[in-house]
Amino acid sequence: MKNTIVKTLIYDNQVRLFFANNTELINKILTKNKNIHPIHKQMLGKTISVISILTGTLKGEQRISLQITLSEPKYKIFADADAKGNVRGYLNDALLHAPMQHDTSFADLIGSKGTIRVVKGSAMNQFIGITDMPYQNIIDDISHYFIQSEQTQTYIAANISFTNDNNIQFSSIL
Repeated sequence: MKNTIVKTLIYDNQVRLFFANNTELINKILTKNKNIHPIHKQMLGKTISVISILTGTLKGEQRISLQITLSEPKYKIFADADAKGNVRGYLNDALLHAPMQHDTSFADLIGSKGTIRVVKGSAMNQFIGITDMPYQNIIDDISHYFIQSEQTQTYIAANISFTNDNNIQFSSIL
């Protein structure tokens, strides 16, 4: 499965910049979950996009895991990756079977009490950080996590476009 990350340093080596193309990765994961609601596909796709770009920050045997808990605590999204680029992600059964309206949005599902839990490191040395989700969307809230927990100014963008039959047309991260 192709998951390409390009890393570079800019502004006199003061800023790390990562670009990723993970369309094939997201298509493969979402193909295994083809009968889920389109908003679930968006949530899972964006979570996988974020975790795949974060593999660029890992070294050696390090791993990173995300657990996103929505305002309804039984609704969760999981994703993890290692420094070798192995990525996985899934929605728990409660979220998959949550009652959904046609116009349900990210903000509706995340709600005002969503949290992000990140575990990063190796078996011998792990860092755990937890933060709220004030923006009620996965991408901006992951950036918020980095500012709050790691005191690192971070900007993440993930764009996912679906075809009319809910297949991934493209996925990109800046």
